[in-house]
Amino acid sequence: MEFSYKLKGAGWGEARVGDAANHVLLPTSYLTDVLSELLQAVGTLLEGAWSAQCSWEEEPGEYRWLFERRDGRVSVRILAFSSQYPPQPDGAGTLVFETECSLMEAASAIAGGCEQVLVEHGEAGYKEKWIEHPFPTEILKMVKATLTDP
Repeated sequence: MEFSYKLKGAGWGEARVGDAANHVLLPTSYLTDVLSELLQAVGTLLEGAWSAQCSWEEEPGEYRWLFERRDGRVSVRILAFSSQYPPQPDGAGTLVFETECSLMEAASAIAGGCEQVLVEHGEAGYKEKWIEHPFPTEILKMVKATLTDP
């Protein structure tokens, strides 16, 4: 699995999510603390949860990340919705990306992509561009610590 994230301007970003077969570009806005939400979902899985999800609100719309863990593997599905209000059931979304890989591969890709944003912008630069939310430094540290724990 591959994950990268770029800040595109004040309150705007773009995620690139992919695997060997395909990829998708997801525009994001600061309506949701996207990196924090994503890292929290990954952290939940690393702590042993069988499923997790996060939602990235758009203007308008929503991207909903759904994770399902089976043993050491995880299924990652991203659904798109044309509106976030009222909340729609998963079945109403359009599948825009799906992959399955080891949980460690997915967690490493996401943590690495988030860490690259921190390296590029620093906490102050991230806050200046993202505006509404600080960089999720503590959550990233927790995920990275879980990945390096034997």
